[in-house]
Amino acid sequence: MAGNTQFAGRVFVSLNGSRLRSKSGAKLNVGGVERTAVETDQGTLGYTEKTKTATVECTVIMARDTDLVALGNTVDATLVFETDIGVAYVLKDAFVTEPPEFTGGEGEVSLKFSGTRCERV
Repeated sequence: MAGNTQFAGRVFVSLNGSRLRSKSGAKLNVGGVERTAVETDQGTLGYTEKTKTATVECTVIMARDTDLVALGNTVDATLVFETDIGVAYVLKDAFVTEPPEFTGGEGEVSLKFSGTRCERV
């Protein structure tokens, strides 16, 4: 079936309403429940569950106005992960999980965020 259907490709990451200069490859994990198989010599009996936190990982380009300290202090933020097809998710009460890491020579900063919940908007 032929058509003009666009699929998600590019991603735009915004933090408290300001779009980050994120590179291609940003990742969203919507969180929820992770299930692990319970296995015995007789086979799989079922599974156990544990909660997984919603996360966003991205790499941004370092510029003169990039404040690594401010990024590292991010708490209680609203993070929006928006695709080029209009599908977007928001991490509520987002916070940085690790200090930003700058890679010299490449001008890149690695950022990792978590939030209390993820919602499609």
